[in-house]
Amino acid sequence: MSILGEYMNVASVSLRVFFIVIIFHLVACSTGKIVKTYEGGDLAPEKVAVLSAGENISLISVNGQPMARYLLSSINVNYGLKPGNNKVVFQYESIWGTSKKVDGRRYSEKVTSTPKEMLINAKAGDHYTFSYINPSNVREARTMAAEFTATIFDQNNEFVVKSGEPSMQKGTVVQGPPASEEGSVTLLSSKNKSTLDALKALWGGATSDDKKGFLVWALKE
Repeated sequence: MSILGEYMNVASVSLRVFFIVIIFHLVACSTGKIVKTYEGGDLAPEKVAVLSAGENISLISVNGQPMARYLLSSINVNYGLKPGNNKVVFQYESIWGTSKKVDGRRYSEKVTSTPKEMLINAKAGDHYTFSYINPSNVREARTMAAEFTATIFDQNNEFVVKSGEPSMQKGTVVQGPPASEEGSVTLLSSKNKSTLDALKALWGGATSDDKKGFLVWALKE
């Protein structure tokens, strides 16, 4: 066998190994393995909430921590959330085959939305899933992506939260107490937080413009 032939054989084997690794990685992601989104040691499955992102939902970050991006946007990935408030940034992604040709070959079109954000007050043991309109063709996908919104439902098909535009605030969300039995989002509890503590917490999450406006108002009072 020539040197070129040996090189091509090694390259072919390496390529096959690469695709096998990718396939195993995708299978692991789509068979229920929980992807960690929090710092510290791994928590037991019953002590985290699970957020399933499938059907072309791609998570960008959770509480400011970047999430790994996957080659296929249609696989289902389960993310483990710590109980309490979790800021999730995500976007819609889908790939469509088109009838257009370039150099005699058909090509695909990737449709993506702008990043969206939602604050999920997670409860340990709960399982959350995304819900949104599923387009049937690339034209519908483009239209939907331009004004994309998604909602989260829990394992009992109860509404949890709807997505919105990302805030301009930087940093992570301080995970607060778990959601109450009524499912309301509680950032501060008046029973164990003083007015000063509450103001400090709000100040830390305010934008520069909000801070300036507040100072102008305070000086007038």
